[in-house]
Amino acid sequence: MDNFLSTTYKLRRRRFKQRVTSVAPYKAALLAGFVLLVASCVSSLALYYSSLSAAYDGMRAELRHTAAMAATVVDADRHKDFILPAQESTPEYRRAIAPLQAMLIASGDMKFIYTCVLRNNKVFFVLDPTPAGDADGDGVDDKSHIMEEYPEAPPPMLRALRTGIVGADAKVYPDRWGSFMSGYAPIRDSHGHCVGIVGVDMNATQYTDNLSHLRHAVWAGLGVALLMSLAVTICVYTYQRNALIAGAERLASAEALRKAHEELRQTNNELEERVSLRTAELLVAYNATIEGWSRALEMRDHETEGHCRRVTELTLRMGQALGMGEDQLNTLRQGALLHDIGKMGIPDEILLKPGALTEAEWVVMRLHPEYAVQMLQPIEFLEPALDIPRYHHEKWDGTGYPRGLSGEEIPLAARLFAFVDVWDALRSDRPYRRAWSHDRVCAHIRGLAGTHFDPTLTEIFLRVVEEGRDESEGWDDLQLAA
Repeated sequence: MDNFLSTTYKLRRRRFKQRVTSVAPYKAALLAGFVLLVASCVSSLALYYSSLSAAYDGMRAELRHTAAMAATVVDADRHKDFILPAQESTPEYRRAIAPLQAMLIASGDMKFIYTCVLRNNKVFFVLDPTPAGDADGDGVDDKSHIMEEYPEAPPPMLRALRTGIVGADAKVYPDRWGSFMSGYAPIRDSHGHCVGIVGVDMNATQYTDNLSHLRHAVWAGLGVALLMSLAVTICVYTYQRNALIAGAERLASAEALRKAHEELRQTNNELEERVSLRTAELLVAYNATIEGWSRALEMRDHETEGHCRRVTELTLRMGQALGMGEDQLNTLRQGALLHDIGKMGIPDEILLKPGALTEAEWVVMRLHPEYAVQMLQPIEFLEPALDIPRYHHEKWDGTGYPRGLSGEEIPLAARLFAFVDVWDALRSDRPYRRAWSHDRVCAHIRGLAGTHFDPTLTEIFLRVVEEGRDESEGWDDLQLAA
């Protein structure tokens, strides 16, 4: 039996040698090199273009989301009153551009934020927080002025003005200020009519430069692929020529081919790692943007300055006490930072009112959870964090808002955050009262267990704040108020 197997193996090996050596050496070598080169080029270019497309898709999504956020801070009814360049020196104009200026400062990637209107099929600028003058030395005034015509308006901007739909440029466009990609969102008045758009410009040159390392890596990979294809061509030619002379040389050629494939695989892995790194950088940028939004809200409402930071820290401590994992804690952090982002849509005369609100004003104020959902729901990666902005004013007994949920119908994150929000509000000074003491707030929260708060979580929360009090000397003397 063993002799039979040995004989069969030798016959098959001889036939294989005959098939291999029947092809001219130079033809086999050229074919192998060509196939390897084409495969390497196709895989490298496919990876490059898919990565480039993903990067630009992410850029357009970021522009649309930022423009939609900026549109919520523009007073549409007052926006229609700005029709003369002389109004740029008025206090009303400065108040109108202040929220846009705060967003421009908070978002380091944005070059310009402005508003436009459409008159007789022509585009005119209205609000622009950019300082006047030529700061970048390109010979063009950096600031656009009220009712200054913009003849270079790209088609996506005109489409947004005519349809009132959020949009972004499909590609980079040049104008007198440079090369940009922009996002657009409609400004709607109290009747829901589109009275203009907010435009957000990102410096496309800077963004393209950030992708240069990816192009360099692709070119390096193509160079390596060319060298490997040449090496394989030589190896295959040598193997074919000496196929009947030495089996060792055939094994060496096969090993060279294996190494060539391994090098190509390593090059592709390096490209994938670069794409993963860029994805991680985008996530960091998203989190930085969230923090910028919360700071922009606090800049508008000085009464709650520092509130977002404090409730975020205490919420994370509560999540840790409940044994939440890293992903859950990150979702809690995002939800806590954005819990009051819907107040961007509340008029100043209500949000900043020093005295008590009327019942009609409370009706408007209680809309801020729904505003938060409208602002954040288009951003897919923030979907898990919406529970806190949407439901943190719901109560255990069902008397809260906006949905009147009760008991465990309220998501856990919102039930947890309700403790933290009330705690920080009572522990902070307000114009109409002084901050309560630690013991008084604890007694108040314990008294609301089963009505306002989840009774199961009440003692856990009180234990967390008590542990924090033990860890910090002079807890009652901490400056919790802004």
